[in-house]
Amino acid sequence: MKESKIKISIIMPFSVEGKLLLSKISEIIEVLNALAYEYEFIVVTKEEQNLNLGKSVSERLIDLDKIKIVNYDPKIGKVFTLLRGFQFASGNLILFIDPALDLKQADIRKLIEGLDEQAADIIVASKFHPKSNVVYPAVRHLLSKLYYWVLRKFFDLNIRDVNTDCMLFKRNALKNIVERIITKEYALNLEIFVVAKHLNYKVNDIPIKLGARQKWQILRLFQLYYVLIDTLAIYYRLRILKYYDRLKKKPSRFPFVSIIIPVSRMNDYLKESIKKCLQLNYPKYEIIVLPDEKFSFDEELRDEKINIVPTGQITPPEKRDIGIKPAKGEIIAFLDDDTLPTKDWIMNAVGHFEDERVAAVGGPAVTPASDNINQIASGAVYSSWLVAGINTYRYIPYKVREVEDYPTCNLFARKEVLEQIKGFNTKFWPGEDTILCLKIKLLNKKIVYDPDVKVYHHRRELFKAHLNQIKTYALHRGYFVKRYPETSFKISYFIPSLFDIGLIAGGFLSYIFPSVRGFYFGTIAFYLSLLLLNSIPAMKIKLMYLVFFGILSTHIIYGIYFIKGLFAKKLAEE
Repeated sequence: MKESKIKISIIMPFSVEGKLLLSKISEIIEVLNALAYEYEFIVVTKEEQNLNLGKSVSERLIDLDKIKIVNYDPKIGKVFTLLRGFQFASGNLILFIDPALDLKQADIRKLIEGLDEQAADIIVASKFHPKSNVVYPAVRHLLSKLYYWVLRKFFDLNIRDVNTDCMLFKRNALKNIVERIITKEYALNLEIFVVAKHLNYKVNDIPIKLGARQKWQILRLFQLYYVLIDTLAIYYRLRILKYYDRLKKKPSRFPFVSIIIPVSRMNDYLKESIKKCLQLNYPKYEIIVLPDEKFSFDEELRDEKINIVPTGQITPPEKRDIGIKPAKGEIIAFLDDDTLPTKDWIMNAVGHFEDERVAAVGGPAVTPASDNINQIASGAVYSSWLVAGINTYRYIPYKVREVEDYPTCNLFARKEVLEQIKGFNTKFWPGEDTILCLKIKLLNKKIVYDPDVKVYHHRRELFKAHLNQIKTYALHRGYFVKRYPETSFKISYFIPSLFDIGLIAGGFLSYIFPSVRGFYFGTIAFYLSLLLLNSIPAMKIKLMYLVFFGILSTHIIYGIYFIKGLFAKKLAEE
């Protein structure tokens, strides 16, 4: 490896005082200088920590041109600093190390040289290597041994220390691993090693020496619970969903793509969405924005790719139909103004269109971590299996599949197919996507879901805005049961209404017939237990409360307005 030019990116969480951080950086620099490697340091910190480093420390860091300071969202947590730092890393080797880890220069040298000596893709500093000398609390040691026994049985992993704070990766290995990661706070390292094994990357460890000065985080019962939950989730993705098996389809050509975004007026979400669209990793595309009235973007967002087409005050499906006409793209990509496409969004979608039977492609709309707690709770409600049922893949990435109905907040379609079915051709909103997909299916064409065709979707806040959206969804779905039974006459859509009826009728019957009370209240207790189980993974008490009552209120409101739509004589349509 030394024959080629080596550059190491060292990613470090700012979890310690500035002096200790600088001391650790100095130690690593001495090792790298001795090995004649180029390097850069990426210090990942909360914004408030960055501001409170202290003047002398801050100036010393900024003066070092090989050190980048990047921020992470404190709601996500320190555990994601590796993934955050990797976004800014340019080295062909990536070293992650927590400066609080009391490693010596000799250990760091062993780690770096280990990639060559052991022909490995990943090297970790292991507390449980037979030659390691670590003063480790007895209880932690026992729990770790038990946990690693479980990992060997579940995942066939031979790694002795999953929760290491020091790992060295070859860049390509980490890149391929990160693309498949669904970040979980309490089992991120485990998922990294599970994916590494699944992709046949070689992982080795080296011994380390940690004395009594090393400080260990106190283990709490709730942390052990979430470790178990996340571990089971990884097993489910690996063994049941086969989620890590997915392969990205490399397009053999790059058809022109037109992104269509209907919007009422300029807003901050739209600016954020346009910024992400301009960063897409795709050679040929345009962005058609359809506001009520003409406006212009700030200087930083002005680009020749953007075409602003004022439409007047009409519904989003009508706006999309207007946008389709001047679109130059062979493929039309529909976004909402509050959605943020990932960098490879188009690239991951267009490959599917090489199959002539595929008319449309959609992907998950994931709640961004930057949303506030009420929005995150709304996203958790939508993605809960108690609300989404078999449609959880719309909010959480799952395996590639063919679908019948998909939302237009993240949907690609062939322009020739859209012209053949005369576009949306409806004033229904929401529900226009159901009509569009039905028209596509009637042509015997396929609609494909791909987890890598991913966007981030800002949610409405619980409770008022969220429930107002639920009302409109339920009202139209109830009406569509009569109007478009091909896609809407499904028992899952009736369940919330049956729940409401059972809640009222059961209460009335239990009042008249005491023998019914046990069954009635037992059923309610079982239902509330399911709500609680769905809320616990939210981890924070306030978020748990919001998710619990968010699911409950969603069921009640959806049930009421579904019945209202079912008996409605007419809704505004074509």
